[in-house]
Amino acid sequence: MPYIAIDFSSGTYLQYWASNGCNLEVGTMTDPYDHSTFHLLEGVPDCQGNAWEQYTINLSRAPFGDHYITFHKVNVGHYAKLDDIRVTTTGCLVGNFRATNLAMERYENTHLIYFPGCDTVVPPVTFSWDVVGNPSVQILVADSIGQQLLYQDVTGMNTFSIQLEEDEFYYVSLFGGCDSLSNICNPSYSKIYWLKLTRIGCDTDDCVDTRMLHSTKATPYYGTYGDPYAHRVVVDFGPSSQESRHTVNTDTSMRDPIVTALRVIPEGEDYSVRLGNWGIGSKAEAMQYDIPVDTTQYDMLILKYAAVMQDPDHNPTDQPRFRIEMLDAAGNLIAPASCNSYDFVANASLGWNAITYHNTTVLWKDWTVVGIDLSGYHGQSVRLRLTTYDCKPGAHFGYAYYTLSCAQKTINFLSCSNGDSNRVEAPDGFTYRWSRDDNDSVIGTERAITLPIDNHYYYCSLGFIGDTSCSVTLSVLSRLVAPVADFDYSVQRDSCRFKVEFIDHSHFVDDSTAQCDNAWWDFGAFGTSTSHAPVVFYPDTGTYLVRLFSSLPGDGCVDSIERYVVLSYPIDTVDTAICQAEHFAVGDTAFSVTGTYQAMSGCDTLVTLHLTVRDTSLIDTVAVACHSLLYRDSSMLTSGVYDFVYTNNVGCDSTYRLHLTVNPVYDTTSTLSFCAGHPYVYLGVDYGGPVAFDTLFATTAGCDSLVHVALVTLDSTFLIRALHSIDRQHWSDTVPIAFCRNQTLYVVDSTHSAVTWQWTLLDAASQLAETSSTPTMEFSPGVGDSIGTYSLALEVASPGGCHDSLLWPVLVFPVPEAEFGWEPYDPVDIAPEVTLKNLSQPESCQSLNELWIYNSWGDLVFHATNIREHEQFWDPNERACPDGTYYYRFLGRSSHGVVRRNGVIEVVR
Repeated sequence: MPYIAIDFSSGTYLQYWASNGCNLEVGTMTDPYDHSTFHLLEGVPDCQGNAWEQYTINLSRAPFGDHYITFHKVNVGHYAKLDDIRVTTTGCLVGNFRATNLAMERYENTHLIYFPGCDTVVPPVTFSWDVVGNPSVQILVADSIGQQLLYQDVTGMNTFSIQLEEDEFYYVSLFGGCDSLSNICNPSYSKIYWLKLTRIGCDTDDCVDTRMLHSTKATPYYGTYGDPYAHRVVVDFGPSSQESRHTVNTDTSMRDPIVTALRVIPEGEDYSVRLGNWGIGSKAEAMQYDIPVDTTQYDMLILKYAAVMQDPDHNPTDQPRFRIEMLDAAGNLIAPASCNSYDFVANASLGWNAITYHNTTVLWKDWTVVGIDLSGYHGQSVRLRLTTYDCKPGAHFGYAYYTLSCAQKTINFLSCSNGDSNRVEAPDGFTYRWSRDDNDSVIGTERAITLPIDNHYYYCSLGFIGDTSCSVTLSVLSRLVAPVADFDYSVQRDSCRFKVEFIDHSHFVDDSTAQCDNAWWDFGAFGTSTSHAPVVFYPDTGTYLVRLFSSLPGDGCVDSIERYVVLSYPIDTVDTAICQAEHFAVGDTAFSVTGTYQAMSGCDTLVTLHLTVRDTSLIDTVAVACHSLLYRDSSMLTSGVYDFVYTNNVGCDSTYRLHLTVNPVYDTTSTLSFCAGHPYVYLGVDYGGPVAFDTLFATTAGCDSLVHVALVTLDSTFLIRALHSIDRQHWSDTVPIAFCRNQTLYVVDSTHSAVTWQWTLLDAASQLAETSSTPTMEFSPGVGDSIGTYSLALEVASPGGCHDSLLWPVLVFPVPEAEFGWEPYDPVDIAPEVTLKNLSQPESCQSLNELWIYNSWGDLVFHATNIREHEQFWDPNERACPDGTYYYRFLGRSSHGVVRRNGVIEVVR
């Protein structure tokens, strides 16, 4: 079932699926810490039919905290099988929080996260979750003492990764925040886990290491008295925790918490496994080991165990117990079962030690050794299973300690031969019966015995303490015994270090196949070792002294050897050639000059390089061509520098470089125009008229070119006409044009075929030789210009360059002067006095005037312009104007300025 966080403050309903006909109810909610229960009375669904249906149970009356819900059938009492459980709520809630990305097991409120590897680093832990509703979400990670390591808002995310250390406990909580990072929902609404990262370790191919609770060869179980193998999970809170149901002890000074006389680790061992605990509750635990048998490596299992059980004097089928079973691959007990399997039920007849604990007898068995013969199972697998039980009613405990190792059925020599006898010893923890091969009579019953050197086999029958009918027989050849120290080594490169694997070849003096029992290595600054095959990493080249001391058990039989290990880089010789401008690299070093060099390739090989640098060539060629050039099968049409690569006689790419100049060759058409009446001369030849012909000529670069020539005649006769600004009429070159001194003369040529115009005004003081390239000429006489005649010349050119010209006379007249006055000559008549000068001048030069007459009412009675004669003035009689007062206004314009007159006229008849 998934772990569920519930917000009880807002009313929460648990939804689940159950098979119809199940008659389910929620019986209890259990607190995992004090095991108190809270009974839920609501929500007994009406189950009918056979299909799965959804039911809802109100959990609003449940207390705060972490609880576990147990489902029961009402009338049967068996646990219900549920398909799914989820929570719905209106409050802040995070649901279905889970750790992923690693193999993971959980027990109650703890996750044990396992990862494999011998030398691998600890991988990051990735959490993933589903969010119910849309709250803000935060994650909190703290260490085992509550020190906060991480607190981060992860709203909108559903995964998060963090790097943790192995074998440490961590507190991880995911909060469904109501508002923000600083406003967290009650922790009761969050997901809370204790995490521990545990390395599975490295399984060997030969035996089993029982310290690795998560080994591929080990299967943990926990359950109840009636079903010890219900769950395949390691429950480990450390060796000091009563809640641990599978845990490893490594403190050799530690005593059992109930039986202080019992050491939790036996003499001669550095660890043990505890199975079960001193808690109660009708619990049961087991560890099962699958062991592949290779009798060339080992042919006997050595099981050491100790057990602690309360004796409540229940029915034997309900008592605490400790069971050891040796099974084959098919799960059958290995015969004889009486010697390979044991079932210890708590009772006084066991003959175990006893103490009183809480008014109850506690039986305990001190460390006992069992040897299991595997010689008949070569190439097969055997299965060792150990199971501990509390009492079935649940008020009394039972647990055990054990170690397991593999061994050869051999007898050890305790020292070197003294010339006529050997001192030998059998494994510890058994009863002993010694005999010779040709005589079954008993020659000794001690663990150690002295044998004569007679090259006979001697046998020792190892009997199990408590059941001497079960035994294992070992043999030994009593021969001359003395160690001969010897070793060999091999060298490999590991990253940038030297990895040296040493092999102990020490043996007995008369048997090169019998390995000495003990080895002690001295590697100087690189430490010591007691392994028969140690590995040492040396950081650099050099000569290193190694000593090996080989011995039998005891102190007086030792042989030694010392040898120098010479480490040098592997040497690789490379002979190669390159071309100029290239390089040859060895490792991080590049070489480009002929010579012999030494350099490191990476950090594991010394390379001797014999390098030859071959020449390359660059040949420059200069060429000039007309039109194009064909060079080395390539056609080039334009000037430039061209490179052609070829392979020279030493195999290097070389270059022909061509500097090419391509001069143009012309094939063009030319039209030459001649004005009519002029000779048709081209390149010194007079062709006499318009003709067409081809001619060849060489350019300045010496390239022959062809020109198609056409001679044409241009019309050199122009109809030059001019318009002036006075009457916009055509202007003849024989009739002068006259205009006033205060006017500007604009002259425009109307010859449309011309392309250039050249105007020249002759004899003018202010505009001598004024020229213009446009068909328009302006002339305004200046102050220094006299009244009189001038000459205006115009020369035009045609598109072909033919010219024509004309000369016009220009007359400039002075501006006339005008005066005005009244002089009546009879009572009813009025006569003006007008001064008009140069009346023969052009009309455009005459004075300009205007006269207005008004009566006393302001009415206009007369108006005239440009009065030139007496008869043009106002006559009151003619106009039938009565006597009276009249007013006049006169405006005259002349070269002297503007004349204004205003006055009164009295008409009297």
